[in-house]
Amino acid sequence: MNFNISNRLRPQTAYSMSQKDLMSGKFSQNDHQLINKLLDKNAAYFDHVQDQCICGLCICGGCKCGLERLKEQQGMAMKSQYQQDYVEKQPLRNKSISQLPTYKDDYTMKFETTQRLDFKDPKQRPQTSYKPEQPRFVQPFHAGSTYQLTHTKMPENEKVNIIPQNHPTVMKDLKFLGSSEYKRNFSGTPITKERNLIFGAHSSFGNPINPGLPFFGSTTSSRAFKPFKAKKTRPTKSTTQIQSVPTFDGQFSTITKLDFGDKSLQICPAKVILNSKKNSNRSGF
Repeated sequence: MNFNISNRLRPQTAYSMSQKDLMSGKFSQNDHQLINKLLDKNAAYFDHVQDQCICGLCICGGCKCGLERLKEQQGMAMKSQYQQDYVEKQPLRNKSISQLPTYKDDYTMKFETTQRLDFKDPKQRPQTSYKPEQPRFVQPFHAGSTYQLTHTKMPENEKVNIIPQNHPTVMKDLKFLGSSEYKRNFSGTPITKERNLIFGAHSSFGNPINPGLPFFGSTTSSRAFKPFKAKKTRPTKSTTQIQSVPTFDGQFSTITKLDFGDKSLQICPAKVILNSKKNSNRSGF
């Protein structure tokens, strides 16, 4: 029989199975003594399993009993696998600086990098070169620019024909029209309402049958629909009251109303026991 808390069965089911095993006579006298010792030592735990403690009597959800977890009798502390395998080691701060190993090199430190350009030796002096001096020849570069070919290699009196830029318009002699299409077609004054009724059914495009018409200055909506101002009305309260009749019992009671309702009228039996214990402790009994 195993009384470990980490049993996968429910605690109440494990407790009922253990009681059946005790009554079946499978265990010896020493096992019975050990089991009775565990039951007496952890009476609060088994009362909690059977819902005979304050937690089982509570209906408000705020009363809790002081549950004492079942302790194993093997002598091993209730630690995790990491806590059992972890071994505390002494920190390095306990060692003094003199005990640390010192490293010495046979070569002196040179203040120079890989390129030997950042840190120069102050004792270094420039050296003279004894190589023969090489003559320098000034020769033209074959891949010269257009400016070099045009203004450097040519004489000053020679004229260079520079190609002008493209004309800004598509056609070179195109005349610029300083008026828009809207200005050319709708340059007249707006038509009156009388003429608007006459020419309202005609098209606004110029054609041989109906030549160019003046600008109407109004839309189809303004010609077809006359403006109408609504009268001001005062809102009146309706006297008819509709009574809401639920189709079934509890239709208009929400979950929030049921869960967070007033429970002051319901007396919690666990609170009565806790209050009686507090009063008895205050009185000194």
